[in-house]
Amino acid sequence: MRNFIVLCLLACLASCTDKKEFQTIRERIDLSGNWNSSLGNCTLPGTTDENKLGDGRHPTNVTSQLTRTYPYSGIVEYEKDVEIPVQMEGKRLILFMERTKPSTLWIDGDSVGTLGHIYAPHCYSLPALAPGSHHIKIRIDNSPSSVPAEIQSSHAWTDGTQTNWNGILGDFYIEATPHTYLEQVQVYPSVKEKKARIHVNIYSDSEQSGVVTLSAKTWNTQQEHQLPDMEKQVGLSKGENKIELTLDMGNRMQTWSEFHPTLYALNVTLATNEGKDNIITDFGMRDFATEGTQFTINGFKTFLRGKHDACVFPLTGYAPMDVKSWRKVFQTAKSYGINYYRCHSYTPPRAAFAAADIEGIYFQAELPLWGSISPDNHRLNDFLLNEAYMTLDYMGNHPSFTMLGLGNELGGDVDLMRNWLDGFRKHDNRHLYSFGSNNFLGWGGAIDGEDYLTTCRVGGGEGYTTHVRSSFAFVDAEKGGILNNTRPNTRADYTAAIAKSPRPVISHETGQFQIYPDYKELEKYTGVLYPYNLEIFRDRLNENGLQNQIDAFHQATGRFAVECYKADIEYGLRTAGLGGFQMLDLQDFPGQGSALVGILDAFMDSKGIVTPETFRGFCAPVVPLALMDTYCYSNKEELNIGLALTNYEEQPWSDALCWRLESLSDSVTFVREGKVPAHVEQGKVMQVGELKSTLTEIDKPAQ
Repeated sequence: MRNFIVLCLLACLASCTDKKEFQTIRERIDLSGNWNSSLGNCTLPGTTDENKLGDGRHPTNVTSQLTRTYPYSGIVEYEKDVEIPVQMEGKRLILFMERTKPSTLWIDGDSVGTLGHIYAPHCYSLPALAPGSHHIKIRIDNSPSSVPAEIQSSHAWTDGTQTNWNGILGDFYIEATPHTYLEQVQVYPSVKEKKARIHVNIYSDSEQSGVVTLSAKTWNTQQEHQLPDMEKQVGLSKGENKIELTLDMGNRMQTWSEFHPTLYALNVTLATNEGKDNIITDFGMRDFATEGTQFTINGFKTFLRGKHDACVFPLTGYAPMDVKSWRKVFQTAKSYGINYYRCHSYTPPRAAFAAADIEGIYFQAELPLWGSISPDNHRLNDFLLNEAYMTLDYMGNHPSFTMLGLGNELGGDVDLMRNWLDGFRKHDNRHLYSFGSNNFLGWGGAIDGEDYLTTCRVGGGEGYTTHVRSSFAFVDAEKGGILNNTRPNTRADYTAAIAKSPRPVISHETGQFQIYPDYKELEKYTGVLYPYNLEIFRDRLNENGLQNQIDAFHQATGRFAVECYKADIEYGLRTAGLGGFQMLDLQDFPGQGSALVGILDAFMDSKGIVTPETFRGFCAPVVPLALMDTYCYSNKEELNIGLALTNYEEQPWSDALCWRLESLSDSVTFVREGKVPAHVEQGKVMQVGELKSTLTEIDKPAQ
């Protein structure tokens, strides 16, 4: 039964993709609008928080996170009468809820079933319904007992970031198909072969023949590429049928990457004596892989410049369900040089992947776990595996979906984790897989079985030799790690740590440099969450007579944080062979004690501390680096600065590197400048020259 639900779910979702080139031929009843609920009248899609259902009682003294003003945990029943039109009579009917919590469905008082997953849509096969009015009742349960206890601290569930909302989000409808229909379509691209293998699952209610037609073309690029239609006669057995077709992409094939995220729209049509059915899906021609300790995209080495995402959306308490909102998020992140998103113990809705496809973002999803994995915990294990396989089927065609991890900072049975990943690869080899992010807090080092390692350290070792991030809490590393406890310089790197891993290493949750709040942000909180924490911090400042220094505190801590982020990111860029990093965070992380660590606020708006252009100066595919032993020199020393360049564009760098050194002090006149030829191979960081100068003519302290 589970597999049937998964497959019909995919067919429903894929058919609703909005493409001007192709249109779904499935009939649909939109279920959005007014509904009656056990807590009062409401609007769906929506949540109990947005509908202000419940008594509205909430604490006002919480400093560790934002506060839900209409919290609710428990069972809510939503009811409505729906009219089934004559043209749907005798057809297969599906009720589709794109994103919700564990649900139970009744039609005209009879139970249809229960579904307990949280990432993929809930897709119910309905009984035969005669034309006319029918009563729908949907029970949604977000109580602690509705899911395994271990996932309730994950960002898929916790009130610390995404709220534990109750409701139904996104697409919400009843859809009709013939009884012989397309269950799902999966696209397996091969850039090297210039082919795309199309796996089509068809359910047939009888032994019969049919015709499958494939149509494909680019849709988001000015360089249009339309493939010739492909038609195949197929013999169908009663039940599930699997067929494979191959699209020859030809010499005009366009690839997908951060630099040119070209998408193809694919329309798969099935024609039988019962009628026609179709599924529309996007795909991209991309190969995301590893080569030694680095990642590659279509054969080119890439460096992941990442952002941690914990589902921070204060107005709604959940991730956007529309592509437009996510595109705005990704465009902002890209303006600061980000090309990679790591979702902390949650997987966002389809709209996030669709927007990442368009914007050229490499996406790492995670299962909803922040805890431990044990062979004995059958309820949790079954829940996680169900989420994983449904996510792979539901999101798998998106080229932006490049990586999947088991969760955040996990412990437990490595052999079991390895078995799970082996199963995932066998099911879907389009993605890279890891045991999780920062498992065993890095002390376990590189463990066989995963494709890449996301960690703060590569096992234990002397001093900081295994560290792959520059700063820690003082309880996690001696005196806070490299940045806090070594002489500031711009030559050191993580080479010693990278040598301990045979596969790519992503530096985990780098940065975490706190910035004092700007209390003007308070007025932005007009949705389901309110920042009583910020009010409390502001009141404490007032009580101590420091209110006139708010802006000074904000600017000073912000500018210092930017300098620290620059130092941290360049530490990674200097390291030949490092796979990348993901910051905690480009934006504020309002959970876990109000971690205001972003140069952007919780709304992804600038704090006015650093421009995107300046930040991209040290967070981009190509970054010039000055290699210095120290930041402080005496005029008796000779200045000797190495000039280096990182190059992760899709071609070699062959241009001069210009440099200029000048005094910023009015009392000292000192100017040096020059140019060095630079040739840096693709995917390399190389020193290309030196800047040398005596300093004897400087007779006063100067910057």
